[in-house]
Amino acid sequence: MQPQPLAIGCLGSHLLRRPVLAQVNLPYPGRDIKLDISGALPTEVISPTPVTCPDDPQALIKKALSRPIGSETLDRLASPRSQVAIIVDDITRETPAHLAIPLILEALHAKGVAPSQICFVLALGTHRPMTPPEIQAKLGPRAAQKYQVVNDPCTNLENMVYMGTSPLGIPFWVHKAVARADLRIGLGMICPHLDAGYGGGAKIILPGASGAETISCFHQRMTKLTENQLGKTDALLRRDLEDTVQSLAPLNFIVNLILDQEGEVHQCVTGDPILAHRQGIKYTNQVYCPLAQSRHPLVLVDAEPHHLDFWQATKGLASGEMLTEDQGSLILLADCAEGMGGHPLLADYIGLGLEPLLTRIEKQLVEDQVAAPEAVFICRLAKRIRLCLVSRGIPSALAQKINFTWYENPEQAISAESMRFKNPSLGIITHGGNLVPQVNPE
Repeated sequence: MQPQPLAIGCLGSHLLRRPVLAQVNLPYPGRDIKLDISGALPTEVISPTPVTCPDDPQALIKKALSRPIGSETLDRLASPRSQVAIIVDDITRETPAHLAIPLILEALHAKGVAPSQICFVLALGTHRPMTPPEIQAKLGPRAAQKYQVVNDPCTNLENMVYMGTSPLGIPFWVHKAVARADLRIGLGMICPHLDAGYGGGAKIILPGASGAETISCFHQRMTKLTENQLGKTDALLRRDLEDTVQSLAPLNFIVNLILDQEGEVHQCVTGDPILAHRQGIKYTNQVYCPLAQSRHPLVLVDAEPHHLDFWQATKGLASGEMLTEDQGSLILLADCAEGMGGHPLLADYIGLGLEPLLTRIEKQLVEDQVAAPEAVFICRLAKRIRLCLVSRGIPSALAQKINFTWYENPEQAISAESMRFKNPSLGIITHGGNLVPQVNPE
């Protein structure tokens, strides 16, 4: 017999109160999940801050292109002889690149750059190649059909070029289309990121367009991290990737969008990959750093917009962890239609537990050096809090293997986990894949 849906109360700005009727919409692929919060369990709902978005996002982007931060405009950076690589984020990011691409191309062609001199490089990192329909949706039909598009996985070594060793001793391999370009443009979005503090900027090249060896060495530094990096402007990996890229394969110009919770364009920054990126972070924080009244013993977080696979959905864990009390329960709601993602050994590594996993890493006994640090992050969380999962794509047996308690739906998870606490309260984070809850210090 399934538990009955749990009626839940609502936390106001200062005092707990119980509305007569209330629901929370949890974004989920195919349909929103409506969760009743009208009853007895005190609840705080944390969501992105509503912001105004322009009616004409292309006008906003065009204005930003005319006013780059810390850089000359594209028409001054380009010449008729330029070989241009436009590096674009992949299907794991919701960036509407098709809105910016015609404006970027217009500026390049006005300077005399021919279509044959322009290449689009999809920044896959360790992700799978994109399908033709995904490429058309991302770039727009004209760009996808009329220009060269590179869709190479990082393991395609014959297309990687060695650029030297980074200041940190990392061998830096990058796709040949990026290496040979004399004008490199990064097109993506800025949102909080669990390892690098924020996405966007130079991250489009490292790990986006880098070779497998480089990505592995870079991710190994994650095992040294002992605390959540989400929303940190000075995150260690952010500094590392910027130093590496700008010293060995400099990104010349960025076009970074900031989206609201509905995926609409809120702001755009262009120009220098560091200075413009930092301004973009300020816009990002206006949307994705809402204030929370307190931490809670019980937290439900949805992975929106990173439902594709478990690898992406772990971004929601970083957000939820910030709101969860020690020894509390964190429930991750994630579709994971593509299962664990492109790292089949990830489940094995998580299943080892923290100390055995760290021992294997130290002895260089891990085959997937990108998945192992991600597993370390999850194992560290599991030492502090209880991890739970509601997912269509991850079955109960697999959830058990990775030390998550699996539930069929959010109501069942909340009902069961609330029994662990004498005086439970619930925090709900919507759009948790991008959110950085700021807990009120009072």
